Amino acid sequence: MFSNYIAFALVAMVSWGLWAILATYALDYAKAAPVVLLTYAAGLAIVLVVRHDTASSVHSVWGIVFGLAGGLAMGIGTLAFYRSLSMGGGSVTAAIAGLYFLVTTVYDLVVVGNPAKPTKIGGLLLAVGAIVLLAQ
Repeated sequence: MFSNYIAFALVAMVSWGLWAILATYALDYAKAAPVVLLTYAAGLAIVLVVRHDTASSVHSVWGIVFGLAGGLAMGIGTLAFYRSLSMGGGSVTAAIAGLYFLVTTVYDLVVVGNPAKPTKIGGLLLAVGAIVLLAQ
């Protein structure tokens, strides 16, 4: 029915949706920093248990450089996400933050140089429209 990547993408979607819901509840009882630390400690534990071969699968220093850079970006985004959740509007925060694909799609078009098909441009415009509507 689905390709393997679609199945995993759906698992990611549901898991990240639950993460946003549970994080909103956690912020009712704790400040953002400890919630973030606990969240990522639990996530790291799952990665280490499921993918125990992670340390031996780095094949280049660039894997480390890009991994650390991605971690920095993720950390900034995570702190901004939790700060937004703590200010209220969890469903809007999760919906807007979930549109991170806009960044990767624009990168794909501008830096990588993949063709800008009308459907892709239309999707980007609809996503930007969603942000405007959700922010009202």
